[in-house]
Amino acid sequence: AHDLLSRLVRLLAGSPLAIQFAAQSLRVLQPRELVHRLEKGDWPDSSLHMPGYRYSTLQDVMDDTWAQLAPGLREAWARCALFKGSFALDWAHDCAGTNDNQIMLLVERSILSRDAPGRLFMHAMARQYGLMMLDTLPDAGDHRQVFAHAALARLVAACAQLNRGPQAAAVLETLHREIATVASAFEMALHWASPDEIQPPLLALQNVYHRLGW
Repeated sequence: AHDLLSRLVRLLAGSPLAIQFAAQSLRVLQPRELVHRLEKGDWPDSSLHMPGYRYSTLQDVMDDTWAQLAPGLREAWARCALFKGSFALDWAHDCAGTNDNQIMLLVERSILSRDAPGRLFMHAMARQYGLMMLDTLPDAGDHRQVFAHAALARLVAACAQLNRGPQAAAVLETLHREIATVASAFEMALHWASPDEIQPPLLALQNVYHRLGW
């Protein structure tokens, strides 16, 4: 039983949106069945068929949360979903075009969580939904391009500081924490960037990998 609960906590990763649905699901499913569904990735498309309850799928939870948000906050959720893993607040400003008030509201709505001082995290389920809804926005392609361009520009700018003595270690650590976002930005940029545009960030990334010993 303890092992099952530990696996369930790990799979939910502390997301209140997911916990809200999981608590309701345990009225119908045994913990082992719920863990099995989560590990198979059945959410958010599978229905647990719970008549009388507000939500029958995690998709319903996400849909309800999305519907309650103003258009600007919906866009902020979708654009922040482009991050992979945790990310710094200043990267959210530059890459996702969000402001502090939007970030605060997304945290209050349990869409984002505070991962560490100055860092944020979006649970995988909320991120999956955000990416799905991003594709419904009329400017989805532009949002991806802005995200990738900003992330790679930050990479190049930071890499230029790696030869500046005492700052180098701190800069390298910052880039290390954002490496998943940088990799995601490269994936997006390959769809539109020219070889001349991709070369500077590629050289910068090679420099970072070399310094990290990868």
